[in-house]
Amino acid sequence: MSFRAQDRLIGGVRHHIVEWPAAAPEKPHPVLLAHGFLDQSYSWIGVAEALSRAGYRTFAWDFRGHGRTDWCAEGGYYHFFDYIRDVDGLAEVLSPGRSFHLVGHSMGGTVCSLFAPLRPERLESLALIEGMGPPNRAAADAFDKAKTWFASLERYERRRQRVMTLDETITRMNLKPGTQMDPERARFLAEKATRPVPGGRTWRFDPLHRTTSPTLFMAESFASFVSRIETRTLVVRGEKGFRLPDEDAREAGLANARAVELPDVGHMLHWHAPEALAAELLAHFDH
Repeated sequence: MSFRAQDRLIGGVRHHIVEWPAAAPEKPHPVLLAHGFLDQSYSWIGVAEALSRAGYRTFAWDFRGHGRTDWCAEGGYYHFFDYIRDVDGLAEVLSPGRSFHLVGHSMGGTVCSLFAPLRPERLESLALIEGMGPPNRAAADAFDKAKTWFASLERYERRRQRVMTLDETITRMNLKPGTQMDPERARFLAEKATRPVPGGRTWRFDPLHRTTSPTLFMAESFASFVSRIETRTLVVRGEKGFRLPDEDAREAGLANARAVELPDVGHMLHWHAPEALAAELLAHFDH
């Protein structure tokens, strides 16, 4: 199924947005898909095609510093709440005047968890795909976190861009045959995740993302947002995915949620089990 792309200025940053048009008859509420850390909009293609066939106008975008969206200005940095502001601006552009279904994977799921209680009137439903936040850090870790951040910035300033062949990219992305990935789609995703440079290809994301954030992720603060989510929520886990020690407690904070686990799949559910994930999302949307 075809898709179309556009660039729009959101929050002062030029964002790359991909749309999969809805098959007729069109459902009344579109779907917005938020990717994870160092991922990209096009990685949702398998899920988005299934949703669009079911009548949902479906959008995905590259977060700032990812894919084809602009990097932050020289001397700037990526702060988590910038992503939340971007979701708010994107919603105004992509779903003006109507609520929408919001789906987030990994980092994107954490962003969506923080956005949802801030704009509950905008959401028709919420889905968190392996996206209940990173590991907890205690306040006492603040100094060590800042020290690590300084060291990572020094490494970043000395860093040279990695140059790879497309086959090496496919391997590094774990898209080789045998990982439930069609070879043609693996090549498509690898091409979209990289850009040509002399001697080969390099990642499209800003290498500044490879530095360690100075900001602590504190589960108690995250819980203050999660406990305020009233939107009907689906939590999707992979049987072989990431599992936090306190994940059950985080999920228990959701007032109106159900959880499902997809068998024999890891963290990148949307890459390796797109049809199964789309089926769960469609059941959730149509509930």
